[in-house]
Amino acid sequence: RDTVPGGPSMQGPGEVAAAMKVEIRFVKASASAITLDLHVPAHLEAIAKPERFELQWREAKREDDSWATASSSLKLRRCTKGNLKHRTGYMFRARAFVAGEGWSEFGPETKPLLTTLPEVPETCSEG
Repeated sequence: RDTVPGGPSMQGPGEVAAAMKVEIRFVKASASAITLDLHVPAHLEAIAKPERFELQWREAKREDDSWATASSSLKLRRCTKGNLKHRTGYMFRARAFVAGEGWSEFGPETKPLLTTLPEVPETCSEG
């Protein structure tokens, strides 16, 4: 039984992955991309480090609940989802893969995150 002060006790196979909910933190947005940080609570990382992450996304205004996978082999905690439409809201969710345990459940989805307007080239004038 693995225990970490202030954290849950883990008894059997799969329990760490089951408890490991990846939180997504907004970093920045541009006209066609959103950059995010993937965060796992420290008390769970002390027991088992994730090998990789899966990031899923969807347009916030979609009526169905279908998600697209951006990548299921992310090794870094900071990632950028590109090829997005400008001035559009997107939602994201992520999960972690723990060796010997498998994939965790998806963590909470983000609130809608908005891409920006494209920059106007300096050579353009409104006059």
